[in-house]
Amino acid sequence: MTCKVLVVNGNSAETASLIDTLAGSDNIIVHTAESWREAAVKLENYTYDCALLDYYLPDVSGIALLRMLFNEKTGMAALPVIMTAREEDEKSLAYALRCGAQNYLVTDKVSSKKLVAMISNSINAFKIISLAKEVETQVRSTHETHVISQMTDTLIADFEKFKKAISQNVTANDAGDADVTINCYAPRSVYWVY
Repeated sequence: MTCKVLVVNGNSAETASLIDTLAGSDNIIVHTAESWREAAVKLENYTYDCALLDYYLPDVSGIALLRMLFNEKTGMAALPVIMTAREEDEKSLAYALRCGAQNYLVTDKVSSKKLVAMISNSINAFKIISLAKEVETQVRSTHETHVISQMTDTLIADFEKFKKAISQNVTANDAGDADVTINCYAPRSVYWVY
């Protein structure tokens, strides 16, 4: 299966190095962008399986672009993202992962085999997380539908009891029974929401 990867990096030497590292893989097609503006155009016009996003872009930070890719509805980036940087920085790593990156790569310490595996793992992790979020949404929706259905059934039953009580009182009043007291029925239902 062919994988399309977008490399977003303002440093042409690093971009060339990443392309050379991926050149050994026959099933990876690489597109490049040197800025977030160029990346935005490419992301709008093409579909990518993964993005290698530099932490230090020339026009904005890689984190800013990662946030632009973030989808509030799914709580994830729109595609798997591997944040890249020239040096290892634990704070940057942790921050990129919190912002939605699947992985973090120090560009001067990567082999072709490691990079291809990282891309594959990031894509697979993204698919699993996406599927888990979809299942969670369906379960939540099903549960909410079930709770609403229970509430509706209870409301209908309460309404039927109310109609019956009024009907009995009206019938008794029509019969000329002066001693009939009209009772107001107030439905008392408890709803458990999980």
